[in-house]
Amino acid sequence: EEIENCVPQPNYLFSDGKLLPIGLRRKCPSSLICKQLEEIDPYYAKSSIPTFVVIDQNYEIHRYSATKSLFIFSPTNMLRKFAINVESSLWFRYLVHITIIMFLIGVTYPTSSSAFFHGLKIFILMFWLIELLVHLIARGLIMSPFSFLRDLLNLFDLIATVDLFLFVIFANTFSIAPIRGFRLLRGPLRNGIRLLEPTISRVLKKLRSTIVLFVCVIFITSLFALQAFMGNLRNICAKRAPLSFSNIQWFLWYSNRMNWISEQRCSNYSFGLSCHGEESICMVDFGENPDNGYTNFDTLGWSMISTIRIMTLDYWESVYNDLLAVSGLRSLFFFIPVIYFVAFFFVAIIAAVVCKSFSLVYEEDLKNKTNSSETSQNAREKLTRIITNPYVELSFKFCIVLNVIALTIIHNLSSQVIDIILEIVTDCFNIIFICEVCVKMFCLTPANYFKENGNKLDFIILCVTFGFFIADGYMLNPFKLGSFRKEAEVVLVSDAERNETEEENEDNTNIMQTQFTINMDNDKTSKMSVFVRSTHFNYAILFVIIVSCILLILEDANLSSKPTLQQILYIADKAILLLFVFEMVFKWMGFGLKTYFSSPLNCLDFIIVLLWLINTFIKFTAHASISLFSVCRVLRIFRLLEIIYEEKETKLILNTFRRSIMGAVNVIFVILFSWYVFAMIGVYLFSSAFEHCEDFSGAVVNFTLARNKEICMQNNFTWVNPQINFDNIFNAYLALLEIATSEGHKQKIESSETVLASDVYSNAMRKIRQMKPARAIPPPQIYILQNLYNFVRSELYEAIIVSFIIVNIDLMVVHHFLNPALFRVFRVFKFAQTWISNKYFMGINTLTFIWAKSFPLLIRTYFLLSLVIVVYAVFGMHMFMHVELQNGLNEICNFRTFINAILLLFPMSTTAGWDQVLAALMDQTKCETTFDKDDPGNCGNKAAAIIYVLSYIVLCSFVIINIGIAVIFDSYNQVKEEVKKGLTDKTIRMFLTKWQYFDPNASQFINSVRLIDFLDSLEEPLHVSSEEAASLNIPLSDDDMYSYINVFDSLVKRLQTKNRE
Repeated sequence: EEIENCVPQPNYLFSDGKLLPIGLRRKCPSSLICKQLEEIDPYYAKSSIPTFVVIDQNYEIHRYSATKSLFIFSPTNMLRKFAINVESSLWFRYLVHITIIMFLIGVTYPTSSSAFFHGLKIFILMFWLIELLVHLIARGLIMSPFSFLRDLLNLFDLIATVDLFLFVIFANTFSIAPIRGFRLLRGPLRNGIRLLEPTISRVLKKLRSTIVLFVCVIFITSLFALQAFMGNLRNICAKRAPLSFSNIQWFLWYSNRMNWISEQRCSNYSFGLSCHGEESICMVDFGENPDNGYTNFDTLGWSMISTIRIMTLDYWESVYNDLLAVSGLRSLFFFIPVIYFVAFFFVAIIAAVVCKSFSLVYEEDLKNKTNSSETSQNAREKLTRIITNPYVELSFKFCIVLNVIALTIIHNLSSQVIDIILEIVTDCFNIIFICEVCVKMFCLTPANYFKENGNKLDFIILCVTFGFFIADGYMLNPFKLGSFRKEAEVVLVSDAERNETEEENEDNTNIMQTQFTINMDNDKTSKMSVFVRSTHFNYAILFVIIVSCILLILEDANLSSKPTLQQILYIADKAILLLFVFEMVFKWMGFGLKTYFSSPLNCLDFIIVLLWLINTFIKFTAHASISLFSVCRVLRIFRLLEIIYEEKETKLILNTFRRSIMGAVNVIFVILFSWYVFAMIGVYLFSSAFEHCEDFSGAVVNFTLARNKEICMQNNFTWVNPQINFDNIFNAYLALLEIATSEGHKQKIESSETVLASDVYSNAMRKIRQMKPARAIPPPQIYILQNLYNFVRSELYEAIIVSFIIVNIDLMVVHHFLNPALFRVFRVFKFAQTWISNKYFMGINTLTFIWAKSFPLLIRTYFLLSLVIVVYAVFGMHMFMHVELQNGLNEICNFRTFINAILLLFPMSTTAGWDQVLAALMDQTKCETTFDKDDPGNCGNKAAAIIYVLSYIVLCSFVIINIGIAVIFDSYNQVKEEVKKGLTDKTIRMFLTKWQYFDPNASQFINSVRLIDFLDSLEEPLHVSSEEAASLNIPLSDDDMYSYINVFDSLVKRLQTKNRE
């Protein structure tokens, strides 16, 4: 990068396709428009190949080569001048856009095969051929710079034109229709794509090492999955064969599909999905792979496809459920590392590279604009006092709020009277909004009015509203919410400022002294204070909390069949409640009420104990209980964080999590605010559209046979309305959330707090003190063993071992899935040692260091995530224990036991499959409600399910997971800074390795005689020649020895001085 920065580069502001800077536009007279001008970029003016530019009516720069195009037409040639004028004119560009629109209409129209559309395609082909000829004459083909095919987008145009030519001439015999879709790149997106080329090229260059490492990790992971899971997905439940069958009859019996009980996967492992009934048995390698055979780990190719699907989080919950059913809990040892430590790592690395590249391009663009153009802000200062009056703005905002309230009332069951009132109100608001647009255009002038995107949106709504007056005119009114975008920005900015203020206050706040409010002797109070602050007391309370959580875990769906365990849990519940009450009273006596309630965790303890006491009182007096109150005590498991809170990394993660909560709330508010537009349009367009008729088997009946509910019920079918729909505004929000969280469609993840980078010098010195030199292994004295010792330490030996590993991998790849070799897969990690020590793998080496650097913080982040999962698992057990198994709930992933709840919540932490789980927990149609307290029934709870699932998604996916990504992002920045300054972990290891040769006994000292040889043996960037060694000024000990710390300190200071210079 430093070499690239030293080479002269073209001015980004004068690139081909960019607009002329504002400062130069004023100096460009109209007589020079669409004329051949001398080169304005000094880089191209000094280039060996001459160029010239043409400025069109929009002040867009077109650059051409001054050499002969097609070896015939010089810049002064009349035909080439005409071609250049045509190519740079606006009307020619508009004609190209019109032909593209005509082409799209011809392709998408149902009767596009008619004679009219065939003639239209011939006309479009002729125009495209003329356009191609104009470009070739104006620019040339490919030999000179800025010729036609030097722009890759023009290559797509050429391919699309040739394909259309083949379609017209040979009647679709040699034509490939989708190729012609590349002509869309000729539209308005072309300039944007062209301007993104520098950024995209920079991103691709920086992603080379990431892509190579990604492919290597996919290969290693898929090889592991091949050996661990090959053939497992072919398990099937079948009827037991008679014992009198021979081997051939036995094989034919289980190979017959008629003897299979179901297509469901099964397992012979614990926690796997077993076959029901004594007449059935789970047979291995007799069924078919799921998803029509596309999901399996039977060969390396299919294993890589399934692994890519998991690592890209593409409907990976389906593979997870299948492997969980056939392999049991052992599949978690594969999914947890792959999802949390591999998939999110590459997501963060790619995001970091892209953000860094875009920030560099933005800084260059901003620098060029600052240096070469003048900002024009006078136009925005001409706003009239009427429009800027706060009362006028407030009145328009008040109208928008009233309009929102009116639109929110709309749903599919609204009465006719409400519809009439809403129509009148909508017409009134339309008139108000039309007056607003007209007044603003009159006061601001149209030129200044259309500079604001919100004003453009208002004007579009004004124009389209007239077309919708005959229909329901309130369809576009939700777009008026665009006027509130500034208010949303204020919310986010104020939150950021508040976080900064909180950080400053935290640094400047002193801990207040304890003020006791209980009237006791000072001696007793001080003793109680020492007692409750002691480590033994805290660990004892923590042990009681863990026991309490374990007791809650035991209260699963099988508890009713274990009366002895019920009695034990009842007694233990009261005993633990008593212990918690004593703890609270002791802390009141030791801390005082003011100090006790100043701690958030103590307030949480107080609320939990209070709810627990209320639940116990209700249960004792009314013989009933509110189980949710007693379950709240599981929240005390967060006391575990107090033990590790003193660590710097853990404190950083928890503080980031705390600040992220309010940031996430504000982001959710803005999202809900912006989604309101689409939610209302969804209610308007798709209300009652998802209702359908199902037959006795659950299959959807054709719409022509059952058009409405009455016809469906007459045929004794079932009229079904999905739980998530667009019937009202609240259901519409849930439907939009499905799409936004990649359950309707895929997408990427929220931002999170970033972590501040630490000082490079202090990091290097801390690492060197932690590592310390190791004692060198003494070489053997026998000549043969000494040669063997040198051989195994050489690079040739490493290459031979890697070659054997590759051969071993090839053998494992061709193995059948009934011949496992799982543990030999771990030999593949020998490659890591190779690329760490090889200079040709510097990019992969850097990425490996990034992963290693972020690993400790990731462990703490996912520990916090595991606590959240445990808490939600216990709450889910007591709230949805008896819900019917359907949709996202099955025999393995449910809330009936603690382990099953954990298995269900794990994929939901990445927002995978949450919509199916929510649909099962909300379902109240196909359930049985009872009033017996011992049999609560299997009905869901819509309100509780929505709060439970959405809060879990926000905490896990939108906050904690993104904190993990932010940790990797920060490690990327730190490692890049270290690599830039040369102080990496590899440099430190190289220093210690070289020190071993000169200090084999690990005394941490060498004499002055060997110091020169040691410094000369070091590799860059720490290498110091014998002539420069005297300039280091390394401190010398009393016995004429040099410490490794002092030597390394001097080398680091020398390197930092060199970097500054």
